[in-house]
Amino acid sequence: MPNKSFIKRLMERRIPQILGSYLVAGTSLILFIEYLIGKYQFPSHYATLALFALIGILPSVVIIAYFHGAPGKDEWTKIEKVGIPINVLFIAGILFFGDSLNIWKINKDDIIDPPQKVLIHITSMSHYTSGFDRPSYYETIKGRELIALSDDELSSIRINFESMMLGEFFDIDKYEIIISQSSENIEFLNRYHLLDFSNESFSNVKENYKRFNKPNHIYYLNIYKYHKDNEYEVTKYFYKGMYWGQFTRYLNTKINNGEMNWGTNGDYFSECDSSKIEEELYNKFSSRLKSRGDIGSVSAIKDDIFYIKLYNLKIKKNMILQGITEYDFKNNGREHRIYDLTQAIKFLKNRNDSIGQSQIKNYNNEIISLEQRTEFNSSNTRVFNTDFNYDLRVVDILDDTTAVTKLVELNYPYVKPRVGNPVIIKPKH
Repeated sequence: MPNKSFIKRLMERRIPQILGSYLVAGTSLILFIEYLIGKYQFPSHYATLALFALIGILPSVVIIAYFHGAPGKDEWTKIEKVGIPINVLFIAGILFFGDSLNIWKINKDDIIDPPQKVLIHITSMSHYTSGFDRPSYYETIKGRELIALSDDELSSIRINFESMMLGEFFDIDKYEIIISQSSENIEFLNRYHLLDFSNESFSNVKENYKRFNKPNHIYYLNIYKYHKDNEYEVTKYFYKGMYWGQFTRYLNTKINNGEMNWGTNGDYFSECDSSKIEEELYNKFSSRLKSRGDIGSVSAIKDDIFYIKLYNLKIKKNMILQGITEYDFKNNGREHRIYDLTQAIKFLKNRNDSIGQSQIKNYNNEIISLEQRTEFNSSNTRVFNTDFNYDLRVVDILDDTTAVTKLVELNYPYVKPRVGNPVIIKPKH
């Protein structure tokens, strides 16, 4: 009886026993993964991946069991040498391309990214007040004297600001807010400050990055109060902020002297009434952090229509986005910056006021630095952005990867938007 002979051969090679053991072990593995999903919020598609792998490798298990299940030593056959590699390659291909083909039906919203660390330092460096005597600050400062804040004033601002920020983001897993209160950390942050675009600040970034366990974003706020002519006058504050971030995007990039290129950077300054100083900072940062995540990047420009390659699929029609003019020296950023500054000088040349003339002078000095590659412009991997930004309104969503937007406003009419510019949700002011 051929059937009995075949069944007897399977029994002799212990195939039922091996497959039974494999079934028990595989079931135990699936149940363990389901436990991890329920108990520790592992991604739900892990169980599907494991089940596919267990079923997919079954042909190899059967082949090995058939040819090596019987007692004694067996030689590897041609079927094994060809069949098992094909089986493994097939599984690897499906696992590798399954996500792009949406085989696993993975819900990207279920994947929890680790929170981004945001280091915010509030300080008042008394010896930096002279740096705001330049004409470019005249319109804001109007010749008033800047006075550094006392330690007690700074401590009060830090505590109140931290309370507001922690209350705003306590149930949002996206950010971990770090505002140092200890005297040791404050002394360190003041010593290794990031208050400007100087070589000193550039070299200090890595010190902050290492000290505070690799933050994703670093903000330095240098705050002063204006001198009051009498005690009844309302106190007003002036502050300048510096932003440093996107470190992981550039950490593997070396500059000429072998040091790391420490991310992107930018600056801004403002003033506010003293009774609203913490609220001013809170509104500024809560809005910025909620919208900071990149929505996408400009993929094409046709007149005033901008096509956006999306990273975030939650945007809707009629939303206002902001294009960020970013200068990446690895990708013609130096040339782009020189072009934009040249256009700015042409635009400002008819202004006879001191602020306009000061801007022209500053832009000319920066062009010289860029062309001669001096100081921090000597790096071929520098990446930074300024306030040369522009507003875009979403008019259509073509598919899961592309949005169509229309240019609403150029904050500076001489700015040239470019393909590759990052796009974010416009922060509220």
